[in-house]
Amino acid sequence: MSHGSPSLEESEMENSHSDMVSSRSRAPRTCGLDASALAPLWFVRYRIRIVPRADLVLAPFRLGTILRGAFGLALRRLVCHDVNLACRSCALEPSCPYPFTFEPRPPAESERLSSFQDIPRPFVFDVPATESAEFPAGQPVDFGLTAIGRAARHVPFFVSAFRNLSDEGIGPRRARFDLLEVAALDAQANRVAIYESTTPLVRLAAPTLRPADLMKPGDTDRTTLTLRFPTPLDLKDQGVPVGTPEFAPIIRRLRDRANALATFFADGPLDLDFKGVSAMAETVRLVRNETRLLEVNRRSSRTGQRHDVGGLVGEASYEGEAIGRLMPLVRVGEVVHAGKHAAFGNGGMEVG
Repeated sequence: MSHGSPSLEESEMENSHSDMVSSRSRAPRTCGLDASALAPLWFVRYRIRIVPRADLVLAPFRLGTILRGAFGLALRRLVCHDVNLACRSCALEPSCPYPFTFEPRPPAESERLSSFQDIPRPFVFDVPATESAEFPAGQPVDFGLTAIGRAARHVPFFVSAFRNLSDEGIGPRRARFDLLEVAALDAQANRVAIYESTTPLVRLAAPTLRPADLMKPGDTDRTTLTLRFPTPLDLKDQGVPVGTPEFAPIIRRLRDRANALATFFADGPLDLDFKGVSAMAETVRLVRNETRLLEVNRRSSRTGQRHDVGGLVGEASYEGEAIGRLMPLVRVGEVVHAGKHAAFGNGGMEVG
């Protein structure tokens, strides 16, 4: 396994990669976007509750990056027999949860996908949408972790990594915490406990969700939509940074991200008219923009360099006849996020 933390790139593949995956997907496709067209994508959503034993003090909007970095190190120490060995040189790589989660690459037998080396990570943290820099000792902190596709089979390792991390601590002050509960969420957001501190066993039984399970009554009839962006949204559209939350760039990145996640970790590429989806999204107008650009930096524990992990936060409203037809992608975005650093919890979206 490679030494140190994995790459900062936690978003969907670059546009050129995504377009190549989509162009090679099954044909023919349909421009009509209903939830069944996204059925190859599936995931399991978890809620994790911890209680800091000491004050957990962080820079604003840093909980996701702290959790992701600490989780990766803890998981690697848990499963790796030689941390100095590159993953690709290890005979255990095909079955090891660390490279699958943090250094994923296309299957060796897949010539069609062999050129893709920078692919999205199959998990997303869903952190509290707060600029608070302090989480007091004794006060529960809840956050989400979504495992995409086959990543769900590694959840017992994930829970064990968090248990080990609880005694090592997180944040600059290495605040220790108690891991109280890990619960899976069903389609109605009901909690199904898979781990409790009083019973040190992890239950694998958890509800599997697909895009159709996310749809709400009236979604397909919508002609207006308000989106909240609680964590920084950093998008590129056709290689150009997006400074205004126009609807079409968001939908294109959600389309490509959902397709990449389904292709590499779930049941295969999406059967979509990719250009048709983009054309529909172009007809939706941004009618209110109350977002602002938030600057957030992250220091890499591997290189010592600082990286920009900021983006747009706030709220925007849209109008257009095509909104209802595109709601399945919007609902998927609420779960898998959009843009760069999605695994950190960035790019969160909430339908207002």
